[in-house]
Amino acid sequence: MGHSATRARWALGATLSGATLLVSGCPSDSTPAPSTRQEQASTLEAGRAALDADAPGEALRAANAALDTSPDDQEALLLQARALLGLGRSDEALRAIDGAQARGALKVAPPEVQRALYEVAVRALSRGLAREAERYDLLARRADYLERLDDLEASLADVEAALPLVEADEGAGAEDPDLARARLLEHRGELLARLERLDSGVEALLASAFAYTYVERHEDALRVSARAVELAPEDPAALAARGGALSAAHRDAEALIAYDSALERDPRNRSFLIDRALVRGQLGDLDGHLQDLESAAVLPLDTPGDDYARALLAPGLVRAGRFARATEVYASLCELQPTWQPHAVWYAALTGDSTLIAGRTDGLDRGLEIAGRFLSGEPYAPCLREAGDLPATPAPDANRDLRAAALASFHTVCGLHHEIEGDVQAALQSYRAALAARPPRGDAQELAEARVAALEAAPSGR
Repeated sequence: MGHSATRARWALGATLSGATLLVSGCPSDSTPAPSTRQEQASTLEAGRAALDADAPGEALRAANAALDTSPDDQEALLLQARALLGLGRSDEALRAIDGAQARGALKVAPPEVQRALYEVAVRALSRGLAREAERYDLLARRADYLERLDDLEASLADVEAALPLVEADEGAGAEDPDLARARLLEHRGELLARLERLDSGVEALLASAFAYTYVERHEDALRVSARAVELAPEDPAALAARGGALSAAHRDAEALIAYDSALERDPRNRSFLIDRALVRGQLGDLDGHLQDLESAAVLPLDTPGDDYARALLAPGLVRAGRFARATEVYASLCELQPTWQPHAVWYAALTGDSTLIAGRTDGLDRGLEIAGRFLSGEPYAPCLREAGDLPATPAPDANRDLRAAALASFHTVCGLHHEIEGDVQAALQSYRAALAARPPRGDAQELAEARVAALEAAPSGR
């Protein structure tokens, strides 16, 4: 996969219906087309002689005449590209080669002709880079042609030079810089693998898979992650990256297998446990979801002060009705993030203790903010009216979603508060009101759905 797949990564210019499209409308570039194979050969021989005699204009007319007869004649294409380069028309020379490449005309060319055309392309791109040194798209294309010439170190040097430029969004052209970065990382990984720098190559491929996922190029992410596993089948990071690509492509059952394999090799990896927990949640395995998060929660934090495992664990425990443990986790989150108010609101709903809400400022959506005020003693009816009465935004759909989300958050917190107090009917009424608001998918909706199902299944909820 590696060598051939690398060659297909970079779009090589517009497909041309005929090589003479480059020079159409220029009568001085044309001569009558030869009518027989012998005349074609004679025309090309005369063109090569003209090029050797430093007469690129004559050579170009001969090449175009030959291409009028046979648009994919590789010898004529090579003569045309060399003549254009000799005339200082390097961009046209490059487009001619790119067009032939896109048409597949070079696949049947003799190896020596292919190599000569690639060398012309490198020279043309080098001229472009002499004019515009910080064009990552030109560097990436030259890297591709250098790889075709088996100059792997020079190709890698161009990729390495292009990566910081794409990070700075220099020379983006028409391509999405994030997608360009993913392609460059893939190319870097393949080159390093061919140069037998396997660890660095796999690392670059993993970064490429994540970058492809970021721009929602899931098939590319799947392909690159599979390549990483092919190169390093026992590497837990490669297996986990494969799991992430499968999960992003909504292939959760396969993703679970990949994460299982990663954790067999690295069982105390906090990130892997969290990612597998998310996949188990997607598969409806709430117990497995919570088990992985509990395992992750006791491991050292990846980032001090940011306990993602516990932040996922706490609402999962509430959905499962494990309120005592949820209270412990929310208390620890309040201690860890003393200004993050959502944790304090849910803690107040579980305990009736609203003192932790006071003075906190960060992270609240409007529904949680109003619910916090209700838990702190404000009357229910005015709070409910406020939750459903958001100021209009310029976009009606956005306004509707904001209002639905606020109502869902408010009603879900109230429902949990009622359930903790033992008022099952009031809890059901609040949870159902949260779902009736039709909010965007999120924690409030998932929690309300889970609690309605649990309460309706209990004898007291029927």
